[in-house]
Amino acid sequence: MHQSRFYNRNGFLLFCEAGTFCNFYRLLNIKTFMETTHLKKNPLNLIKEGIRSQTAYLVGKEEDIEIKINQNESPYDLPLWMKNELIEKLRDIPFNRYPNDQPVELQQALADYWGFNEDNFLVTCGSNELTITLAFSMLEKGSTVVLAEPMFSLYHKTAKLVEANLIGIPPRADFSFDEEAILAAVKTHQPVLTVITTPNNPTGLSVSKSFIKNLLEIADGFVLVDETYADFVGDGRGVIDWINQYPNLITQRTFSKALGLAGLRVGYLCAQAPIIHELLKGRLPFMMDTFTEITACTVLQNREYVQHQIQVLREGTQWLYQQLSAISSLSVIPTDGNFMLFSAPISAQTLMDKLKEKGVLVRSMAGYTGLAEYLRVNCGTPTENQVFIEKLQETLNEALT
Repeated sequence: MHQSRFYNRNGFLLFCEAGTFCNFYRLLNIKTFMETTHLKKNPLNLIKEGIRSQTAYLVGKEEDIEIKINQNESPYDLPLWMKNELIEKLRDIPFNRYPNDQPVELQQALADYWGFNEDNFLVTCGSNELTITLAFSMLEKGSTVVLAEPMFSLYHKTAKLVEANLIGIPPRADFSFDEEAILAAVKTHQPVLTVITTPNNPTGLSVSKSFIKNLLEIADGFVLVDETYADFVGDGRGVIDWINQYPNLITQRTFSKALGLAGLRVGYLCAQAPIIHELLKGRLPFMMDTFTEITACTVLQNREYVQHQIQVLREGTQWLYQQLSAISSLSVIPTDGNFMLFSAPISAQTLMDKLKEKGVLVRSMAGYTGLAEYLRVNCGTPTENQVFIEKLQETLNEALT
């Protein structure tokens, strides 16, 4: 009996007859693909070029790693008392019923937390979904987007997927955003969307509020200020209080970092109500399950717990930065986030592999222009931070002696 098989771009067999999931089988080339199907034309050509020209955003899952400090997550799970409270609430959730089409209770909780109205918020299944929602709602082929570099790669990828006209602004020599060049590009091109991440991933550097204000005043299009890591700076409010002053301002936040809910996927936008009203039309309904909404609401309602976690992470990050800076052979970039970049006199890939062998997982920055020899590490627990420093020093001593 003839079997049809479908493969991904890397040559992995994805589905064979009857939908069987058949991962990790290599496909040598497209010719082989065509030989294994009854179709006369290559169906891959029916997938948009903007999709096929990209690579998948894949991080992979490492098993049996003792210390995982590579994804900027909080190292702290929710406390047992809060989990027990959530378990009791879980018992009352009717699993046979759809959740609200939009997470209105979480919108209200965010409104209470930040001091806005619920219609100022759009809540999604993680901030990555927000990126897609914005692209779907605002951009089309040829739309101009200004992105500072280096920046979280998903913004660049999403703009390419919709075939936008992407204008990237290279950084200064110290990897900070070139604020003057960004302002000049926005003034010249008047893009539909300008994206600023502050503090920035992957560098950890922030831009000045005066720069953001200037940007908002010269831009005819939207300015998205990604404040994923803003909880770790100053009073933690970033520029969210400017929402009512600037109709073209959109701020973006997540529950995945300071709030420790990376495993449940919660992100949100804050903007003026008419903007949110329109963006809701481009957002799929029923994207957040009831338990995730209840958990996020519970975390926000425990404001003292949230502030304590943020302070613990700030102190841990400061300690980690001081320890890395004390190692004379390293170059460390100052940070406003819960993570930092550093380079060593040995290959970044070699150092990362050696640390992995010792049970410590950090992140390569090889995918970012100019950062190929840098590694990124986020703040862990005090024990994790201490072990990382010890294993790092041990590895450097082995390599340099």
